[in-house]
Amino acid sequence: MPKLLGVDDFAFRKGRQYGTILVDFEQHQPIALLADRKAEILTEWLVHHPGVEVLSRDRSKVYRSGMSQGAPNAMQVADRFHLVQNLAETLEKVLIGYSADLKVIEQQQRSLATASEAATVRAKPTATAKAQAQTQATYEQRIEQQQQVKRLHQQQWSHIAIAQEVGVSVRTVQRYLALPNLPATLPRRKSFGRSVLDPYKQLLLEWWNGGIRQPKLLLILLQQQGYNGSERTLTRYIGQLRSS
Repeated sequence: MPKLLGVDDFAFRKGRQYGTILVDFEQHQPIALLADRKAEILTEWLVHHPGVEVLSRDRSKVYRSGMSQGAPNAMQVADRFHLVQNLAETLEKVLIGYSADLKVIEQQQRSLATASEAATVRAKPTATAKAQAQTQATYEQRIEQQQQVKRLHQQQWSHIAIAQEVGVSVRTVQRYLALPNLPATLPRRKSFGRSVLDPYKQLLLEWWNGGIRQPKLLLILLQQQGYNGSERTLTRYIGQLRSS
């Protein structure tokens, strides 16, 4: 019989029917399945299989009772999972009492991380001069296409022939003909150069320079501050920060 025995619940039908599995820790294999999780069933098995010296279990009071009655001389220990869980809960309780001290240490670490960087990242404008130039170049191409479409239309070209010549779709040809001549300069949108991220950039940079650089974590922190933009917008801006 095993000297080191692990005891845990086992699902015959998940959510409906459970039993108890017994594992020989020395052989690393199960040796029995009990029909239920009741203390008396475990007690009965232990009574008929004497010699167990160490019993591993979860925090179940039922299993503790069954072990105490069936193998009163055996040592009961927590299994690995619950041992770690107990440790984590204990550490959490202890650390809560030092929250103010830990916050000071965190702020000191952030300051050291910021000071160690060669240069602190600063905010970048949302719309760069390069982006504005590309937008204007695309718009000028549209002007040229519209003018060419209208010239060919005046020469009695069909819409299909115009589309093939200019390199646009027939629907685009129809739209260009229906529109008045586009102005030479692209009308500047009131929102051009602004981003939904702008009100949060200073806060974002403080976190970034403090060492918080995981996009998903930054998104969660920003959303807690009221940010309702997309993760893609944030990721695009983070790409600019990484290239700084």
